[in-house]
Amino acid sequence: EELSMDFHSFTGSIPATFLKGIKNKNKEIGVHLSYNQLTGTIPKDLKTFTMMTLDLEGNKISKIDSDLCKMSGWMRGKVGDLLNQVDDDSTINPCDAILCSKGTFNIAGKAGADTPCMPCNESEDDFLG
Repeated sequence: EELSMDFHSFTGSIPATFLKGIKNKNKEIGVHLSYNQLTGTIPKDLKTFTMMTLDLEGNKISKIDSDLCKMSGWMRGKVGDLLNQVDDDSTINPCDAILCSKGTFNIAGKAGADTPCMPCNESEDDFLG
C-alpha cells in the first residue's frame, strides 16, 4: 500500500493515531510525506508496522522515537542493515535510515545503502533530514 502526500503544506505533528485504520500491520506500506511543514517527534505508535517506508525529508521533524530505530524491516530493510553495522562501527546511527541526524545531511535526507549521512560544515537547523 502507498500513501503519497508530498508537497501538501501539512503542518503540525504526526498524530499517534496516524494510519490507525490499517489492519494488516505486517504488509509493506509506503508513506510519503516529504516537503510539508510537519514538526515534532515521529510517534512510536508506528512501530506496529513491521515493513514501513516513511519519507519525511524536507520537514521540521526534531526527533525519531528510539523504538523506531530498531525496526529492521523499515525503509526496505535499511534500518536493519544499519543495525547490523552498529557493532562494527559505533558512529553508525540506525535512525539515519529514516532521517539524517541533526548536524548531518544526505541529498536524500536519509542514509542510503552506499550513501551515509555526512557531517554538515555549518548547520543552524535543529531538524532531522
